[in-house]
Amino acid sequence: MRNRTNACCVSVQVVVAVLSASALCKSAACEELPPESFSQAEAYQKLLRTHQVKGTSTDRLSGEQEFVRYEQVGDQVVRSETLDGLTDVSVRNHAYYFRVIRPVEGGKWNVVYVNQQKDESGSYTRPCHAGTRLGFAMETVWGALQKNHLDVVSITATSDDPNSDVTVKMVCSEQAPADFRVDSGTFVFSREHYWLIKEARLSETLPNGGSGVVRIEHEISICEPLDLPVISKKKVNGVYMQADPSGPEVILNYEIDYAFDKLIDDDPNRFKLTRFGLPEPD
Repeated sequence: MRNRTNACCVSVQVVVAVLSASALCKSAACEELPPESFSQAEAYQKLLRTHQVKGTSTDRLSGEQEFVRYEQVGDQVVRSETLDGLTDVSVRNHAYYFRVIRPVEGGKWNVVYVNQQKDESGSYTRPCHAGTRLGFAMETVWGALQKNHLDVVSITATSDDPNSDVTVKMVCSEQAPADFRVDSGTFVFSREHYWLIKEARLSETLPNGGSGVVRIEHEISICEPLDLPVISKKKVNGVYMQADPSGPEVILNYEIDYAFDKLIDDDPNRFKLTRFGLPEPD
């Protein structure tokens, strides 16, 4: 969370039209998204895995810049984040995943952890790209439902055009964990672009009894080297109120720029500890 007191949170209402019977939903209160939303999301993720992708993001907030770099070949991923001279890198390859840090530019890398264990499905329990900013820049409907533990309440669209944006209202699922903070949310999905999240407005309850409202806007553009739509910019505005009315408000107001390109995989050690001058695990 970014704590700022010199910005404002602007609430914007999304104007939509209820879909006709021939469109996404036949009733005013849908409980499920159409199958196409998930098939499109799955197709998008598969397309990304066919590319050798590299990406960078710059977090622009009151002069502060945080750089995140992302490299992916298939299911192998490198995520590197640098802030105030500290570089934090998480890597997943086919045999293990690990995290290393370097306190200063040019310094030695230190191992935070190395894990060679997989869960019953054969996947690592902590894939290093999940939940990262660049990861979210390529998220679709999966993130809204699975990561946020939300149930669909209603689905509407801006028009009868099959490529028009879709607005989905959701509420916290009964199956959500006890510490889950989101009470409800409104998501705008781009059907034209594999159901990428175009906009989201979330209402949250904090563990201390406070509350917050956050609005996220995404700009979607076509990345020519990948020939795929990507989220090129994220804008976040929000306000958090303390449980004590006399407490200060916490204001969010920042934006992140993303850039994607093809990665030339010419380094056999790209996803290994060897890349960082460290021995491989036994």
